[in-house]
Amino acid sequence: MNTIMKHPVKAKWFYKHEDGGKIKLNWFFYELALTFFDEITDSDELETYRMAKSLNELAQFSYYFARRMKKSVFDQLSGVTPETIIDEEYISDYYPEHSRKQNVALLNAGCDAWAKLLDKCIVCPHRCISEKEYPTHMFQENTL
Repeated sequence: MNTIMKHPVKAKWFYKHEDGGKIKLNWFFYELALTFFDEITDSDELETYRMAKSLNELAQFSYYFARRMKKSVFDQLSGVTPETIIDEEYISDYYPEHSRKQNVALLNAGCDAWAKLLDKCIVCPHRCISEKEYPTHMFQENTL
């Protein structure tokens, strides 16, 4: 019997408590969390970290990281910063007990996830950033 494992990062986390709810911008951050989760689970450098965490813990951290990136994206879009900033503080606030080396490894995974997502966005027809407030079909019950 072939079973499909549901991804531990849940789409409903991104619209459940959001102002605006089921909009394209929340879909973008959901995709960022998925990409970050994949970077963590594929990284040789993060093997020890992964072994110490459950899949749910990795998913929760991926969710946190994507939500934390929201301010950086808004800062860049509004001209506060010239580019989107991914700060080590995003990691160390969540894991204050981690070494700097561990934080940097997670930060590198975050930067790689960001770059991969933006590469996909270039060819994606959904325009989640430029149409950020538009509703999306992504969060319909039958697509979760």
